Amino acid sequence: MNAVMTESRVSELLMQIPVLAGATRVTPLGGLTNRNYRIDTSMSRYVMRVSNPETSLLGINRHYERINTERACRAGVGAAIVDALPQENVLVMSWIEARTLHAENLREEPELLPRIADSLRMLHAGPKFEGEFYFPTVRKNYLNTV
Repeated sequence: MNAVMTESRVSELLMQIPVLAGATRVTPLGGLTNRNYRIDTSMSRYVMRVSNPETSLLGINRHYERINTERACRAGVGAAIVDALPQENVLVMSWIEARTLHAENLREEPELLPRIADSLRMLHAGPKFEGEFYFPTVRKNYLNTV
């Protein structure tokens, strides 16, 4: 997948999703196996994730990913799915105002660790995720693919 999709391709996708059709601002967020965009509208903010279909070679199951995203939301620790274009590998989620945490944040802000632990407990108490991600098997599959 190209590092950044063309502006016209992003516009085409936005027009197919009613809640995003009136976008006032599109901000690329980056991503390794997806191209992620913050989409601002007059009503709200969203994340539009456009996945590369070739990431299935990495063991990423986009069908399970969508189900598990919904389950994380139900558990109270994830964004809500707003819309999707499965044929285009697009998932639209609600925006969560937050920041990316790094190791230094945990060292400098010890109050974060109990909050993270609470979130993990909520996630594990929620609905069981679909699929399996056992890294030794994933690693073996990666080696076979290469």
